[in-house]
Amino acid sequence: VVSLAHDGAGIPVIKQEAVLETGERLATSVDASLDGTRIATSVSGGTLLIEYNAKERALRELCTWQTDFSSDSEPCQGVVRFSPVDSSILATGGDHGFVTIWRVGKREGAP
Repeated sequence: VVSLAHDGAGIPVIKQEAVLETGERLATSVDASLDGTRIATSVSGGTLLIEYNAKERALRELCTWQTDFSSDSEPCQGVVRFSPVDSSILATGGDHGFVTIWRVGKREGAP
């Protein structure tokens, strides 16, 4: 997660806010929810859902699930996007040739 600020002379400065290691999983697409509290990324043949706590500047992995079911080759999830009007809707697309719509709920006890 990065933030854009301006220095004393009004020049834009990009600052790194938080980092989450994805390990051996190649992240090919990233999108943030409207409110900025959730981040989705395409990793290998699936989707990684991350929670962002701006106050603590911390990222936490919520879950990962397979979203590309290609039978011809190694699954490769290529695109992940939150709906621009409803952050509980996530669209994914990969090598299997389908766009899939997912409903992503909030964890229990979350605001």
